[in-house]
This record gives sequence, structure tokens and C-alpha cells, in this order.
Amino acid sequence: MDIPIKNLYYLLSYAWNKLEYRNKMKLNEDDFNSLADLFARVFDNLLGILIKRGLDKNYIEKNEKIRGIKGKINFNKTIKSLSHLDRKFYCEFDEFSSDIISNQIIKATLKVLLRSKVNKELKKSLKRKLLSLSEISDIELSNIHFRKTVIDKNNSYYQFIIQVCKLINDNTTLDEEIGNKVFKEFFGTDKQFAALFESFVLNFYKKHLSRKTYKVKGSEVINWDMDEDRNELFPIMRTDITVEKSDKKTIIDTKFYKDIFSYNYEKPKFHSNNLYQIYAYIKNYKNEKNKTVEGILLYPTTKQDIDSNHTIGGHNFRLMTVNLNQEWRNIERDLISIID
Repeated sequence: MDIPIKNLYYLLSYAWNKLEYRNKMKLNEDDFNSLADLFARVFDNLLGILIKRGLDKNYIEKNEKIRGIKGKINFNKTIKSLSHLDRKFYCEFDEFSSDIISNQIIKATLKVLLRSKVNKELKKSLKRKLLSLSEISDIELSNIHFRKTVIDKNNSYYQFIIQVCKLINDNTTLDEEIGNKVFKEFFGTDKQFAALFESFVLNFYKKHLSRKTYKVKGSEVINWDMDEDRNELFPIMRTDITVEKSDKKTIIDTKFYKDIFSYNYEKPKFHSNNLYQIYAYIKNYKNEKNKTVEGILLYPTTKQDIDSNHTIGGHNFRLMTVNLNQEWRNIERDLISIID
């Protein structure tokens, strides 16, 4: 999908709920020549903010041969090596250090970007920041490291840069010429982009719809409208997004396909599974407050614009696209108009 790189950055800012960084990045049109340049610039700016604030530290367990005694002595190893004759001992101790896994991820990502096709000025800036990470160990970055990373209220300012590191890591490939990983000119799998688009739409509505007028929720469960209580064998119906006001409830299911149509004998058809799914949501929703209930299947596109309105079984639903290949203010306008 050919999304303008600047729009992609705005979309990520919403999806990751980090709009406050959008103005801090100081990005201009020259920064958007390629995806590698975009993410390198974002990473570079975030790392600059992090270094000024100070790298996060924590206690790490060390086992080293040192002069003197610190922590717990490993007598067996010390005696076998005869190091005690030189007044050196193998000791096990905790040290308060910045050489923790989150900083190791950041350093490894920085080195990936230095090997990638990034403009010269960005590489100079990244190399300068590498000096601030001299005490951080080098690792061969993998998804295991991200699973081990703990983000809590004490280091929440790390969340955005770790998310950027994860995205870069998910989109690296082995360069056979240099024998190492580099960032590739490609953005995400279909599954990744589908999740990203859902988060973007949800957070966009949370940001732009008045909380006094609308209630915006993600992942709301709709129970099956059935007489019997034993429904454990039935699949859970969980919506992507619901937007509710006093007289109306809108259930939005976001989807992503390279082509929003399937084809039967070369004739375009809406994806049947999507239709069954949104209709099941509307039909089973228990409308206790007598509200108008509608369903929307929302697809991202960069080519064809569709707004198809239908009534089935007394329920209204729409199949719609939002064009991501236009000025960002127009994207905002189109998303607001869907609800209004």
C-alpha cells in the first residue's frame, strides 16, 4: 500500500498513542525521502531526548574477578584459579548499571540503522549518540529481548523508543554483502498493518470525539442473543471499536486487504466473512436503551473510495474506505465525517 511516508508517521503516532511526540520530533519534508530515513530520524530524536534525561539503570547480577572483596565470594572458582594469591577474588554481586536489556535493544537498533541506507547527516548524528552508549553491551537483537523488556511507570518514557526499535527489528533483513542485518524498504506484514490501522482509528476517535458527547471503546464483548445460558462453545464476539452517544451506537470493524474486494468470475464482491461478522455483531447486540445501532466495515485504501450503505433485517450498516494517500487534514476530516 503506497502511503505517503509523512502520513505513515502520523498514523503511527496515533496508533502508539504518542501524539505528544509529534511536535517534539521537529520533522520537516526533507526527512521523508525513505522509510529508513523516517524511522532513523524518529529514533535519533527519541534517543536524543533519552540521553538528555539520562539512561535508565537497574541492578544487574555480576560475576567477576576483582581485586578485593565485593558481595559473595565464589571460593571454589577463586581457589581453583589461584587468583587469591594475587589478592583477586571471583565475586558475585549486584551492580547499579545502565547495561540493561532496554538499553542493549536501543544500541543494537542504532547499529542496524548505521548499516542501513540512511542519509549521511543522520548517520553522523547516530554515530555521535553511539558514544553515549559505550558502556552498553552489544547483543544480537531478536524478539526474545523485547519479550524480556519490562516497561512500568518508572521507565514509561522508554515505551515509544522501544516500540520504534521493535518496528525496525521486525523489518530488517540480512544483507549478504556485509553479512549483517539492515533495515529494509518495506513496512510490515498484512497482519501488522491491520493491527496498526485498528489502533490508529481507535485512538483517533478517542482524541477527536468529545467525551461529553461520545463514549469510544475498544474490544467490547457482545454476547450471543440466545435463550440458553450454556454458550461456552460459541466463539466470543469482540468488536474492534464502538462509538456511542445518547441515541446511537456505532460498531466499527476495521479490516485490511490489498484489495477490498474478492472476485467471483472476475466480478468484485465484498468479503463475505466480513459481512457475516458485522451482521452478527449488530443482530446480537442487546439494545436495552432503544438506540439506533449501525455497523461499519472500515478499510484503508490509497486508490478506490467506497461508501456503500445498506439495510438488512432492519439494521443499517456501511462498507467504507478511508484514503490514506491524501493530505492528513483530509484524512482527519473523512474519519470525523464517518461518525458525524
